[in-house]
Amino acid sequence: MLPAGYIFVDKSTVEPSEVLAVRKSTGWAPGEEEAGWLSNLSSSLAVVCVREETSGELVGIGFLVGNSRHAILCDFNVRPEHQGKGLGRAILAKRIEIIKTMKIPFIYTSLDPSNPLRSMYEELGFESSENSYFWNRLTLL
Repeated sequence: MLPAGYIFVDKSTVEPSEVLAVRKSTGWAPGEEEAGWLSNLSSSLAVVCVREETSGELVGIGFLVGNSRHAILCDFNVRPEHQGKGLGRAILAKRIEIIKTMKIPFIYTSLDPSNPLRSMYEELGFESSENSYFWNRLTLL
């Protein structure tokens, strides 16, 4: 699923400062201070984290927040120098795998019009409404 040289790691191995660094590298506003990201890491339904295997650097992250019925795919970033290698697709696929395992029927996300993963969301069965994407799989779970 991940390209060679990258590994999934547990969220417990990720420091809030690393989340902030990944977000800043992609041009996203930090959003919160480290204490806020520590809370986000611990309270999220799931966090998919990717490190470069050799350096150990956190290069990608994606959060799943919500509850067992409704969840949001959010705060999804891959460092620019690691984009175009399939990391974004791998993080998305891992989050979808988690959603299916948890049997969460209603999923939402918002995507910028320039996001290259828009077509992948559609291939997975998400329906779009402008920049919002919805997944209702209640009958398929």
